[in-house]
Amino acid sequence: MIDLKQYGYTETETPHDGLIPGRVIEFRRNQYTVITEHGETDAVLKGAFVYDAEVRADLPCVGDFVLLQYNDSGASRIVSLLPRRTKFSRADF
Repeated sequence: MIDLKQYGYTETETPHDGLIPGRVIEFRRNQYTVITEHGETDAVLKGAFVYDAEVRADLPCVGDFVLLQYNDSGASRIVSLLPRRTKFSRADF
């Protein structure tokens, strides 16, 4: 098992409903690679998550912590984005 504290995870609340925390380590097109306690897993966004997003910043990016429904035989599903503590962004021109 991987300890997410090594990746900066500090949440003290235990996720409910079978969700597990993970950190996004890569994003390609519509597919994410997330590190979890089970190791690396491929993940996609839950449909409602995409439709509820008003701006791109509402969607996960590399470095974000997320809650996901883990699937060991295929792509897991990202259900929610945990609050960000810091943010890097480019200025709009």
